[in-house]
Amino acid sequence: VHATGVELELVVEDSDVVAIDLIGMVKVPLAPFTDGCIHRDWYHLQGKQSDKEVVAKSVVRVSVRAAEGLLAADRGGTSDPYAEAELVVLDTGKPIKKPRKTKTIKKTLDPVWNSEEFVWRDITEAADTLGLRVRVYDKDMLTSDALGEATIPLSVCSGSEEEDDITWHELSSFGKMKKDATGRVRVRLSVEAQIEKEQMKAGGTSSLG
Repeated sequence: VHATGVELELVVEDSDVVAIDLIGMVKVPLAPFTDGCIHRDWYHLQGKQSDKEVVAKSVVRVSVRAAEGLLAADRGGTSDPYAEAELVVLDTGKPIKKPRKTKTIKKTLDPVWNSEEFVWRDITEAADTLGLRVRVYDKDMLTSDALGEATIPLSVCSGSEEEDDITWHELSSFGKMKKDATGRVRVRLSVEAQIEKEQMKAGGTSSLG
């Protein structure tokens, strides 16, 4: 048998319910196999430039539920509170996504927002380096006065979508607040791992025989 220039192409794929994803491929020249012997060799899988590798990303889901015991910012002894949630780097406090706001609840120190679910996708940073910062404000006609903030590390609930955190978090002062913050805020927070596709690099091994 003359197998000069002839190659055997092996393709390794991951079969899902909806789609089949390429893991890698290898082309094996057949010329060395014409000696009548059994060959057992390892071959590195290669990826095409147009193919993708699997890269882990995260999706963060947040619902700001309520607060209680807030500072009274208005003359009547109440506030008109709303909350602002954003993802930040724990070490620096730098936001990495646009903040999301709840509605304003009039004349109360114990607002119940039960906000819609805020979703941030395509988070590539490690969960243990990020936090959810919730800031509570009193809404006035022209300005908003700070009432307190809480920062919750994402590591408290990083993992599968079944894992989440629904607890109360004490508020602390921030910015130019004239009084110490009081009260606490209740937040539902979940972090779930997702899979996105990026360009596949060569990797893995395959055997014949």
